[in-house]
Amino acid sequence: MAQPMVGGIYSCDPQNLSLLSTFPKFLEWEFKYGSVIFGLLKEMRKFKGKSFSGPRYTLFVSLKNGLETLIEKLFLKIPRDSIRLKSEVREISLNHLQEKKFKIKGEDFEIEADALCCALPSAQSAKILKTLDPELSNELEKIRAGSGVTINFIYKKEELFHPLNGFGFVVPEIEKKLISGCTFSSVKFLGRAPLDKVVLRVFIGGKKADALSNLSDPEIENAAKGDLENILGINAKPISTVISHHKNALPQYGLGHQELVEKIRQKVLNFKGLVLAGNAYCGTGIPDCIQSGTDAAEELFKNFFK
Repeated sequence: MAQPMVGGIYSCDPQNLSLLSTFPKFLEWEFKYGSVIFGLLKEMRKFKGKSFSGPRYTLFVSLKNGLETLIEKLFLKIPRDSIRLKSEVREISLNHLQEKKFKIKGEDFEIEADALCCALPSAQSAKILKTLDPELSNELEKIRAGSGVTINFIYKKEELFHPLNGFGFVVPEIEKKLISGCTFSSVKFLGRAPLDKVVLRVFIGGKKADALSNLSDPEIENAAKGDLENILGINAKPISTVISHHKNALPQYGLGHQELVEKIRQKVLNFKGLVLAGNAYCGTGIPDCIQSGTDAAEELFKNFFK
């Protein structure tokens, strides 16, 4: 039960995962109760029979018109002349001769800045910060990242005989399937499909995703569809499919991750006005990333206005 849940969330082998960095409560229960399962039961008993006032919220929450809404609203808040699209940063260095501290170089541009928030995947941060601090760059390179593939299958609801009485399922390694899990997207989130359609989102992660490099998209879709048909008993053909590749986009919180992040933090402190943000450090979920960005902004604010 644990392997597909934990491995699915972090797209990795749970044997190599840092419990302290991913599920600290489990570690706490292990020490406190001598067993994670016993600890879970104990914690559940604390709330048994209690009534709670206020509104009830589902565990699964999203924005009504999709997560793109968040980016669109942020875009409207930012001055137009402060955004530079399709401009890859090649190097960050200290600007010793000018008033502003950092020099940001691209292929055909150069920008000077007093403060810098680097919110890239750790491998890209390592690459562009190498000139600024080779040791910081080396530590950032130690955070490995896995790949993932998502495939959205759209079906006519009337052609599916499975009741879809849940939010989805995960697939243990011992089942020897290609897919790691499936989310019943149109069940989990209202408004994701017309009432006569169903959206099933399949995920392939970890070593399985890495092994797909030699396959074409149609081959990947057919293999994933075969697993889906086998598990849910689907005989219908999908109306449409949308496949997305996420290469090296899933940070692997390996053993000793917290110690590594602390080393990185200490080296960043050597440069006033520099902060890091993103999913590589203290959480991979959307709320974690938002918190990371908030913390980074507050840190920069303290540096200049304390």
